[in-house]
Amino acid sequence: MLPKSLSRLDIANFPSLRCLSRKALQSLTSLEYLEIADCQKLASIPEKYLPFSLAKLHIYACPKLKDRYTCNTTYWSKIAHIPCIHIGDEYLSPLKTHS
Repeated sequence: MLPKSLSRLDIANFPSLRCLSRKALQSLTSLEYLEIADCQKLASIPEKYLPFSLAKLHIYACPKLKDRYTCNTTYWSKIAHIPCIHIGDEYLSPLKTHS
């Protein structure tokens, strides 16, 4: 189990990773920054269990996550409460209206 006081978590270079533990994320009540990189098989994150403290989400080199969380998908609304979202090289602002 990770410490509840953890404010930044980088998950990188796990090409075979298929899922993240909702229980672990839910317990990180001080998490402000989450970066997920180079996790090619990871298709989703447990959106419902992301802590309210999360202010930045960065996703790089995760094609399945990129496809899932593009702002015009139904899954966008599940992460749109996060103030700063980067997916790939693109900054997606939840405050803007997307068409």
